[in-house]
Amino acid sequence: MMDDYCLTSAEIDSLRRFHRTLHDKRKVYRVNAVILLGSGWSPSAVAEALLLDEQTIRSYFLLYKESGEYGLVQMNYTGKEPFLDEYEKLKKTKGENDPITLRTAVIRSSTDFRRMAGFAADRKKN
Repeated sequence: MMDDYCLTSAEIDSLRRFHRTLHDKRKVYRVNAVILLGSGWSPSAVAEALLLDEQTIRSYFLLYKESGEYGLVQMNYTGKEPFLDEYEKLKKTKGENDPITLRTAVIRSSTDFRRMAGFAADRKKN
């Protein structure tokens, strides 16, 4: 565990300049956390002020020390392909003017969503 969260005034000034260039609030929060820790705030005080987990605050500081400013704001999240992408795939294979393309894409997306969301399959009424 890292107990020394000290930064030089030059590092803090550099982080503040870097902070002004950012537009993504997730990245801004990361830089804020490092600046506050480096300015003498405790991890628990920073976590409370930024409404983040204390361990997250510590990991941001460690990331900054290991990788610098740009490493701190590097987002390595990957997500799943969006459902609406199905329409784009159908447009390419069947053509944009195919009347069934949009309807098919909507039905497939709806079915995928229901399955992923845990809805039971629709049952036929007797």
